Amino acid sequence: MQRRDIGAAGSSDSDEVGAAPGEAGLAELLCEQVGGEALFERTVTERGYRLPMAQEIERKFLVRSEDWRAGAHRRETIRQAYLAITETLTIRVRVIGDSAWITIKSKADGPSRDEFEYAIPRADTDWLMAARQGGVIEKVRHSISFGGRTWTVDEFGGDHAGLVLAECELEAADAELTLPDWIGDEVTDDPAYRNSALV
Repeated sequence: MQRRDIGAAGSSDSDEVGAAPGEAGLAELLCEQVGGEALFERTVTERGYRLPMAQEIERKFLVRSEDWRAGAHRRETIRQAYLAITETLTIRVRVIGDSAWITIKSKADGPSRDEFEYAIPRADTDWLMAARQGGVIEKVRHSISFGGRTWTVDEFGGDHAGLVLAECELEAADAELTLPDWIGDEVTDDPAYRNSALV
């Protein structure tokens, strides 16, 4: 996952074709057309820049026991909602403590998808959450080190209380992954367990 700060002057350290968007530019881009293939097409052809692309590669699993708790070393409370959910992409706003991000993800291709993520002012999230599609997802994320990798375990609240999912980000889709004993069935390719399906 690659995160970018959107500066007041619109600066970015990404690869660029012309100037990168500042806060107003990104907000205008999202408000003009939230979602759809035109989001990417217009970014390149009309505005003269392209967003920095990173590829997210992760596998997702159900959790079958509480044994993961013994190794948990970090805890974050997350609130997130979706501004757009289409056949080709999702646009998400996420809040963790005093920090917030806008994330644009392409349709998943197995464990891989393209991802663009930008830090935004925390004060902007109330308006963005109000413009959401569907409900707000609330979850507590725990980090666990196992097999030389960092796993995350999400405990969902609200309408999905009781749902617990584990994820591990990888450097390649075919990377070797040692599974902890508390891991259950893999649901990487099951759309029912995507966050965008839970709203």
